[in-house]
Amino acid sequence: TPVLVRREYNDSFIIEHSRDEEGKKLRKTIQKGRKLSNDYEGKELEMEINKIIDLRRYYRWLSFNYLVMNGDYTDEVFFYYDDDNNTFKVIPWDYDDVFSSQPHEGWQQRKKNINNSLIFSGEAYLDRVIDKDEYMYLQYLDEFDKLIENMTPEMVEKSFLQVYQELYPFYTTPEILERSSLDQYGLTDLVSLEEDLNRHYSFLIQRLISTKRDIQTEKTRISQ
Repeated sequence: TPVLVRREYNDSFIIEHSRDEEGKKLRKTIQKGRKLSNDYEGKELEMEINKIIDLRRYYRWLSFNYLVMNGDYTDEVFFYYDDDNNTFKVIPWDYDDVFSSQPHEGWQQRKKNINNSLIFSGEAYLDRVIDKDEYMYLQYLDEFDKLIENMTPEMVEKSFLQVYQELYPFYTTPEILERSSLDQYGLTDLVSLEEDLNRHYSFLIQRLISTKRDIQTEKTRISQ
């Protein structure tokens, strides 16, 4: 990729990698997306933004953050430029705040930023645009629906099992377990890990079911 940028909380974009001067120019392109909502709306707005950012992928990333209640994702995203499609695409990272009780900005500020219920945080400008533009929000809901269809219980179980397998060696090393007493949640053990994973697995399965219902409710509300 000619350029890799990271979004910050203030919606600026920092260059993490640039192949040449052309890459630096491309960063300005992604920043221009902020101005498009002043000149376009609805389908036209989505088409113009989609010329800069692959919105289908962005919608899926945004909806996944809602599902797992990611409490800190606005700046936890990179965008790389795809020469083949001439658009920026999402690279998510650092899912260390999932299953949070509230978004990064808190519920009070979040309610001031966005109107709809199926976007977890309103910190990013693009997310607020998606929320406020009815056409884009419906497109987002469609992609959200597809994401849920793909997240079968079997797939979710496989992901949780992978997490367990990756963590298992650490939970069977006495020296590491002793140091866990210094962590935020205190001393832990393998039984606690298994209980925690089982609890969150059950929670996520139920959230998938309830969110699918909520998506249909939102679509009905908007169509009335």
